[in-house]
Amino acid sequence: MLQPHDDLTHQTGTEPWWREAWYWGFYDRRHDLQFVCYLGVFPNQERADVIAAVFQGNRVLHHHMKMDYHIPADIQEDRLSFGPVFMKNVEPMKRWRVYYVSPEIQLDLQFDAVHAPYSWAESKLWMESESKGPSSNHFDQVGRFTGEVRLQNTTIAIDSLGYRDRMWGWGGRSKWKQYIMLWPLFDESLTVNVYPQGFTDGREQLCGYILRNGNRDLLQSADFTVHWPESGRVPARVQAEVVSKAGEKLVLGVQPLNIVDTSGHWPHRTGHLLFGTAKYTCGERTGYGDFAYYYRTEAEKPHRWLCTAAL
Repeated sequence: MLQPHDDLTHQTGTEPWWREAWYWGFYDRRHDLQFVCYLGVFPNQERADVIAAVFQGNRVLHHHMKMDYHIPADIQEDRLSFGPVFMKNVEPMKRWRVYYVSPEIQLDLQFDAVHAPYSWAESKLWMESESKGPSSNHFDQVGRFTGEVRLQNTTIAIDSLGYRDRMWGWGGRSKWKQYIMLWPLFDESLTVNVYPQGFTDGREQLCGYILRNGNRDLLQSADFTVHWPESGRVPARVQAEVVSKAGEKLVLGVQPLNIVDTSGHWPHRTGHLLFGTAKYTCGERTGYGDFAYYYRTEAEKPHRWLCTAAL
């Protein structure tokens, strides 16, 4: 079970590429405004990275990708503040402040949790529960972002559902071959999280849940169909049929909106990692949320993928 101290900074492990990372994002429907921000530290390498983007419609208001910030090995609490990002943990698992400052855009945001955090360990993902060797830890959470986005001549008031995730360690992540992550936020009463993962040793395992009216039902299976264009790394559309352990079935339609391509930028991994925002449909409902995926080579792009959860 997650505890409040899991939301604090963690003792650096011994792996060369041990990492602690934070990810934030929202889509504000009123202003058609999208924000994604990733921050990661590698204390044993004395380097860190920040990726951030702000979109309005299909227009890029800001884009930042720097993978070689220099940090001290004993960075400790300062890992919450470097480059253009400053983060403040106001109340673990409940409230954060996030500031992003650049010459062209500034964001002053507060994140207030709406749902309890979800850990991959709840779905018995093998690399979250290894008793031997380096560990990997991950949890994510839905919340509400409020605050301001300030441009040169405009201030935009934000009040939007959004998401965050946290990870520390590395461990089994070094064995990733591919994954897809869907995270539609329809409203506070319905959120879906779907995360099939494939590994180089042949293992595949599904994480995720359907959260309806405060009750979280873990997923049992997800059947993906991904439609790729003739060229490029952003799917034209995706469809996923998910079944929960309690037997609820949902069909999700996915239309990618603005996607950040980080291929070739990471010093510690190869392959293609892309993330951003998508528009989701589920019956008559429409929602927006995170959309991310990874595959090692072009030949390993997933086209049809049926993945199941651990027993």
